[in-house]
Amino acid sequence: MATGPRHHVEIFQDYYERLGADRVRVFYDGAVDLVRGCDPAVVIGCDRAFWRGVAGQRPAVVEDRQRAVYHHAYATASSDWVVFVDIDEFVFGKPSMAEVLTRAGREVDSIRFESAEAVYSQAATGRVEYGAAYFRRPCSRAMSVVLPHLLYPGVGHLFIRGLLGHSRGKHAVRAGLDGVSVGLHDSRRHDVPMTEVNASTLPAGERLLLAHYDAISLEQWCEKWQRRLACDDTKEMGRKREWQMALFRKHHMRDREEQLFRRLYFVGDWQLRFLRLLGLVIEEGPDIRARLDDSRDRAAHEPGLARRGQAVGGRRV
Repeated sequence: MATGPRHHVEIFQDYYERLGADRVRVFYDGAVDLVRGCDPAVVIGCDRAFWRGVAGQRPAVVEDRQRAVYHHAYATASSDWVVFVDIDEFVFGKPSMAEVLTRAGREVDSIRFESAEAVYSQAATGRVEYGAAYFRRPCSRAMSVVLPHLLYPGVGHLFIRGLLGHSRGKHAVRAGLDGVSVGLHDSRRHDVPMTEVNASTLPAGERLLLAHYDAISLEQWCEKWQRRLACDDTKEMGRKREWQMALFRKHHMRDREEQLFRRLYFVGDWQLRFLRLLGLVIEEGPDIRARLDDSRDRAAHEPGLARRGQAVGGRRV
């Protein structure tokens, strides 16, 4: 769930409102004091009363909490579509998200946005939030057997199709359908996979991708893994994420987190050339930095495009 600082919530809200979201909802499972004063229609505090109404009690596992929130968000949606993304994920590309949702025929129940993982250039420090210069895309399953080991010697076994986070991406679901079960990355209707359009492979070279800031900054990345270590919540983490956590624990004990961070989230010139050759890197991502500078002081947000959907944000810890 969302647990980070208030300005991350504001950046998320501002970004998706500019994309044309009719409503943005962030389900906040952290210290409520951090978001006190935020619009309660946007930031929903996941306190004891909230969990009692949604799930009877607060689920112990973060993925179960996320599913409960997604189900609640879908059941209470008033727009045409609901976009399910984490608070560190931003849909970007052309045409606009609003246009893609509007174009979708009635036979389409779901629209997918494939992952593009934010990484830093060697010239960066990694300490500037949303300071990533490039976005690496997932490779094919066949290629993933060898490519990560070539590009990231010694840590290639941590990668899932060339990414450290999820490679599946996230999705939007048409609102108002019966029998819908919303999952973390996919949804089903009457226990059957939904009819889906991949917005990352649209005709005429158009595409929408999901920028995933798996490491917003060195500081945020360290805090994320320290929370995971503290709660030891690994039920649905996946084998490779468990390996990442074990390696972080080892480096954390030796005060070498930054060394590991650079190995995982920085790309050098030769790696970048390789990724370009294979078409696995995007060099122009979402405009996050421009919004970061004034997010803390913004009281009102500019209107977006034609309003077609809701964005639901949560951050997995």
